Amino acid sequence: MVNTLHSLKEILEGSGKYHLPEHRQRRNGSWFWVDKAIIKRYVPKVGMAGITIYCYLACHANGDEVCFPSQKGMARVLGCSRTTVHSAIRALEKHGLIRVDRQNYYPQQYCLLQV
Repeated sequence: MVNTLHSLKEILEGSGKYHLPEHRQRRNGSWFWVDKAIIKRYVPKVGMAGITIYCYLACHANGDEVCFPSQKGMARVLGCSRTTVHSAIRALEKHGLIRVDRQNYYPQQYCLLQV
């Protein structure tokens, strides 16, 4: 089966009519993933703004699932108010999707939690 698929790929790409994309790889930092449970279970609880903020945090999280964006910066990039960002963060925290480690300085530390 693998040889057949490999041969098919060679035939299609060799014809010049088709280009089969390579599999995306997380290690180059160009994509992130979100657990399906976030969408299925939490959209009714945290709303569209909450899911958008969650995705923004997931996009910026390091290998420890931690990130440090400012609420003002998130609002600017996402085209919403800082109040909307703040409310969404509170909802995400309330429903156990993130933990906010409040610092004596800004920005705060956001930790994505296991769902």
